[in-house]
Amino acid sequence: MADRGAGSAPQAVGRQLRFMGLTFIVAAAAAALIASQRPAFEQRIGESYSPLPARWAAIRDGLRSGGFAPESLRAQPRAAKLALYEQWMLEPEPDPAMARRLAEAHPGLYVGRAERTLVCGSDSQKTRAVEFILAAGGPWGLSALRRARAWHAGDGRIRRRIEDAVARLEEGGGPSAAFPRSGRRGGQTHQPVHEPVEDHDGRRQDDHGRPPHGGVSPIGPVDPE
Repeated sequence: MADRGAGSAPQAVGRQLRFMGLTFIVAAAAAALIASQRPAFEQRIGESYSPLPARWAAIRDGLRSGGFAPESLRAQPRAAKLALYEQWMLEPEPDPAMARRLAEAHPGLYVGRAERTLVCGSDSQKTRAVEFILAAGGPWGLSALRRARAWHAGDGRIRRRIEDAVARLEEGGGPSAAFPRSGRRGGQTHQPVHEPVEDHDGRRQDDHGRPPHGGVSPIGPVDPE
């Protein structure tokens, strides 16, 4: 009996080693299969956008020309505000001035929405979202891009675009420099607004990213620069 027990121990060890080896081979094969399918998988990742409904086309045209004041956008339904962002993302050549004016009216809503694209979007959508935030500018945009830079530490191409946008905003450059917060546009004078705005989750915040009743901004604190 003792000899039989002594002989079974090496056999058990051998079976365990063979099982571990088989598990390693299966895991390696699965990893190789996943890596080979990455391009097809990435094509399925991204956000879905709908063209702007005709009833809101006049708002879009006014934002492009500067004839639609940011204050007037604040009175529009939330669905219209988000539809304008989706239309901007669909444009073959999006207008930086429109992005700036959208963010001027609702910095939390629009920069937060673009930041979500940087998390959930495809590579091309993420690139477009960087362009939107760069055009929006301001402390909201700079903070969002700094956070996105940390998220995309392992994604070289997107990270380089983000780093370039951060550098341009830190230097006061980028498309946003052409669209100051106050001044004449389209024959009208628009002053900065300081009443609370909605963030991308519908909560109210002021133009500096602070919830009016305390708490933390859902897309993080705004840097003081």
